[in-house]
Amino acid sequence: MRAASDRQVEGSKPSEPFMLGDFHRDSQMITIFRIGLILAIAGIIWTGFEFYEGEKVSSVFDLKSEDTESLEMILTGDDLGFYKVSVPELGDSMLVRVFDSDSNVIADKRIETRSSVNYFEIDGTGYYTLQITNLSDHDFEVSVEFGNTNASEMKYSGLMIVSGIVLVFIAAYQKMRYSYSIAQPDEKR
Repeated sequence: MRAASDRQVEGSKPSEPFMLGDFHRDSQMITIFRIGLILAIAGIIWTGFEFYEGEKVSSVFDLKSEDTESLEMILTGDDLGFYKVSVPELGDSMLVRVFDSDSNVIADKRIETRSSVNYFEIDGTGYYTLQITNLSDHDFEVSVEFGNTNASEMKYSGLMIVSGIVLVFIAAYQKMRYSYSIAQPDEKR
């Protein structure tokens, strides 16, 4: 049987440091780590859903040598647009341009990789045209996705992701601070 110290009453728990996320007392307890992880995962799923719900069009076509194909779409709001272009072989060269409703070039990029994703600003609602020109001397198949990212709708889901990650870092810091002790060697002088 143990004797009670002057700081502790018989049968009570020893005093321990206060931790927001307690990792080792009760495995069923909702910890700061779990809250942060749930927030981050929910934010990622919400962001994916918002991106999936954005306005977009997909197309696959054969592009002949020095030929041009176009995709046209109505994009709404002041947001961020995107296009994704994929070709089967590395080294196929193409020029991709995006035009707004006034026929101004708002994005211009030469692509020589198998897959490329690029973004451009949407300034108001209107018709936007994606134009792809084959610069190589042979024909190839092109897969294109063109649309709106819904970036303005992703503010709150992004905030959820950031706050969840911050909570995970706080929990990791607390665990390292209170669970690990580093033995210091004795100094002999």
